[in-house]
Amino acid sequence: MIVNYTESGWQIITQRSHGLLAAQICGHWAKDNQPSRWVDTLIATAEQHIQFVHGTDHKSANFIDQLKGKREILVEICEHHQREVGRSYSLLEFCDAFSLLICQGLIQPEQRKIEISNGPDGIAYEMHSEGDRLIVSPWPFEVNSFTATYESRTLTALTYSNTADFRRAIESAKTVTHMVNIAKA
Repeated sequence: MIVNYTESGWQIITQRSHGLLAAQICGHWAKDNQPSRWVDTLIATAEQHIQFVHGTDHKSANFIDQLKGKREILVEICEHHQREVGRSYSLLEFCDAFSLLICQGLIQPEQRKIEISNGPDGIAYEMHSEGDRLIVSPWPFEVNSFTATYESRTLTALTYSNTADFRRAIESAKTVTHMVNIAKA
């Protein structure tokens, strides 16, 4: 869950919404640079990429170790080389980082550039805003521009007496769909 403090209250963006935004970004990646297991990569990007988000959390260590073991088995089953798995994971991390920058409202004003991440090709990508568009350079996507969406809910109370009250407030809050126009310079 991503929580941003705004003038209206706490803006809540669920992990699911953030993951779906990352998958939308991933879905537009240039076809000639997509990993060989493209659909697997796309699905993994949409899911809660636990290792990336919770990799340093000691409470998740056992589960993450199990995931690593399963990944090694899948690599053998799929006859993938570790390099190809690394490329897929680098793409997932790029899309996740881009989605996080958007969802956390870290887009810089006055066309100032901010680094997104390195892509699977090792190239550092950056973005800046230009009017209502996000400009990415160098351009790694198949089409010259696309629109992606994510959802948020705003909670007006600053504190909640317990987790149940917080969950009820999230469930009853109005869902707002945000549109992000991503374009080539």
